[in-house]
Amino acid sequence: MSLGKTSPAQAALSSAPRRPRVLIVPSWRDEPLMDGVLDEAARFGWETMNYRFLHGTTPRAFRPDGVLYCRPIERALLARCEAAACPSVQIDTMRGPPAGRGVALVMPDLEAVGRLAATHFLERGYRNLACMYQEDAAPERIVRPAFWAFRRAVEAAGGVCPAPVRLPHFDADPRAFGEAAGAWMDAALRPVGLFVWGDVAGGHLCAVCRERGIAVPDEAAILGAGNRYGHYRLSPCPLSCVDLNRRERSRAAVRLLQRMIEGAPAPSQPVLVPPARVAARQSTDMLAVADATVARSLRFIWARLAEPVSVDDIARAAGVSGKTLERRFRKALGRTVNQELLRKRLDRCGELLLSTDRSVTDLAPEIGFPSTSYLHRAFRRKFGMSPRAYRKQWRARLADGE
Repeated sequence: MSLGKTSPAQAALSSAPRRPRVLIVPSWRDEPLMDGVLDEAARFGWETMNYRFLHGTTPRAFRPDGVLYCRPIERALLARCEAAACPSVQIDTMRGPPAGRGVALVMPDLEAVGRLAATHFLERGYRNLACMYQEDAAPERIVRPAFWAFRRAVEAAGGVCPAPVRLPHFDADPRAFGEAAGAWMDAALRPVGLFVWGDVAGGHLCAVCRERGIAVPDEAAILGAGNRYGHYRLSPCPLSCVDLNRRERSRAAVRLLQRMIEGAPAPSQPVLVPPARVAARQSTDMLAVADATVARSLRFIWARLAEPVSVDDIARAAGVSGKTLERRFRKALGRTVNQELLRKRLDRCGELLLSTDRSVTDLAPEIGFPSTSYLHRAFRRKFGMSPRAYRKQWRARLADGE
């Protein structure tokens, strides 16, 4: 082969499409979010560079095709990217203001978060509810739409939810936080359901309740937002949380930036990612029911999930007729006795799928299902996936620290 000629292998290499070069402004405090970014980036074959390793030089040193911000943006970098007309996407981590002009935004669907939180309480019979947050811990632009949607859903169901309660930031003044939260709790009508923005704030509130002898969840059910592993596990009472779907948010941001690199225009509105679920734990594992007959029936049901109990069995234990019990269930909970029995059995199935390695065949009789096929059908209707897929998906999330 003579010099100056190109071999077929070299020609093929030179004609191959160039890998997109993307500058990542990372947030390593949020490893699940970053894992989602890098996993999805690998799928598109991105060549990535951590902004920190540019040592303060301009993006031209790397010549990126796009920039992905995973934390609040430095204005100097933003100005340079705007000047270079470089496609840019920000994952809203809710710790600062969004970038604004020229940067596409991917963020949680905050109204969907509020509605999901309200549904979680309303399904459990709570009608006396409140929202809380720490000042300076969550921007008003975040808590306002979530709490507004929560209040609207509660009031539409006939419940009561006053204006959001703003508490002093615990880190700034622990005593002031405890006094303010404790005074509110002492005056509150109980049982009360509390939607608290942030898992850390939810844990602090659990601690305040414990210090004041307020039983969680019997007198105060507490639901956080975030679902970070270290926070909900170490709460004084294992904390129920709205899972804000951080991994899917990061993947959606990568997909959006890839489209923009390929020439698609930036969306004019934020891309909203719905919450994944409510991860129910001990802090809300209670039904708030004023009707003593219904409350007795619920205790009877929950203690006998494995038994083939009928409506008549439950009614006899409660001391009323089956017809009366059905009427009271519909009034107190908005569902029938059998619907409540199925709901609790499926919730228990979900818990066992994550906490044990037992097969669905083994679990079915323990939670009162006459056959595995019936359990599969009912589980898919509620969760939108098979028990096996549910276990695989949520164990992967837990392993990633979500």
